[in-house]
Amino acid sequence: MSYPQQWPPPQPPQYPQQWPPSYPPPAAAPRKTNVALIIVLALAAMVVLVPVALVGFYVIRDIALDARGESKKAASPADFHVVCDGGSISNAATYHKPYKIAAFAPDDEPNPMRELANSHWSEVMLDSRADYRVNPDDFRATNVVACLTRKPGTETKSRTCNMRTDTGEHVDVDYYAVHYDIELREARTGKHIEQLGAVDGPATSCPILVWVNKRDRKMYAESDPAAVNAKLTEFAHR
Repeated sequence: MSYPQQWPPPQPPQYPQQWPPSYPPPAAAPRKTNVALIIVLALAAMVVLVPVALVGFYVIRDIALDARGESKKAASPADFHVVCDGGSISNAATYHKPYKIAAFAPDDEPNPMRELANSHWSEVMLDSRADYRVNPDDFRATNVVACLTRKPGTETKSRTCNMRTDTGEHVDVDYYAVHYDIELREARTGKHIEQLGAVDGPATSCPILVWVNKRDRKMYAESDPAAVNAKLTEFAHR
């Protein structure tokens, strides 16, 4: 018996397999590009930040000036000290005769009460008989403020005072005589009027009570009241 001859099943045509073409890897970007980018970004940051920094500086400066050169409504005679810091008193009297004067001198003693009041000025008590002296009950009549400041280079150590602290400790404190310049300013506007010259601050005798920094045991004599009143009298009666 004969059987039909079997042939292997026909195979699909074979084609050579194709792969994506091979390309050489991209060359690394030159480092100069990165450096240039960093430099450009740095310059851009400077362009943005420098004006911001300058604006911030002037804003902070203006805030500081506003804090010291404020216009304030006085509630007591002591409030007129802001005029000596370049400020003004909105409810003060207009500058004209008769002059009503408030006077202030530096107060840098480490007094806790002064620190609470946030002021480095103390009121100078003027002659109670003077017609230019402000009546505390009518302090809004003040139209002139006299600002006393220590004259640089006039400090002279006059004596050493042995004083007892509140804890009973005895300490030596250097007592300095000094001259004071007197400047007059308009109370309502803060404008400069004139300089009256200098007066003595004699360290004739040790004070009974004083606040002293233990790390810097130094104190200054107050201005001579008679000399201050003489200068103010001359001005008020011209």
